[in-house]
Amino acid sequence: IILKKLRDGDSVALDILYLRYASKVRDFAFRLLKDRTDAEDVTHDIFLKIWEQRRGLGAVLSFRGYLFRMTRNAVLDICKHSRIRMQFENSARVDGQILCDDVTERIDTAELSRQIEAAVSKMPARRYEIYRLSRECGKNNREIAEELNISPKSVENQITKALGSIKKEIS
Repeated sequence: IILKKLRDGDSVALDILYLRYASKVRDFAFRLLKDRTDAEDVTHDIFLKIWEQRRGLGAVLSFRGYLFRMTRNAVLDICKHSRIRMQFENSARVDGQILCDDVTERIDTAELSRQIEAAVSKMPARRYEIYRLSRECGKNNREIAEELNISPKSVENQITKALGSIKKEIS
């Protein structure tokens, strides 16, 4: 019944699923990644994807299995990306300097940072504040919720929306 409501666009159904499964997804991702921030990001990304792909959930027989398969795949993507980045940096490094024969091979972090900052600056004030407390101050959701006198669920929702808007801006 919850999946049917979710497919029909009921955000309360997503909230129920999030409350039921987010901590399990986060713990599973943490066991694989050994990094709390990455595990949090994976969790938010997974539930954002579930919302975005909700109409295709009709063929899902086991939501729990589907959720953990999505989490495993997201972790594998992170590991693959990290491995590729490390290989690139190692192959392009001489005496501590990153060298590239071709400018198109450079990782343009300044441009990416500019795009992220542009996306963050477009956020509503409260979302901006929550995002900054999470990412720049390193506070967890409970700490942010206590500081701003809101629920941890509100913090999670705002961070999910913030990450979604950043992804949309840079893609």
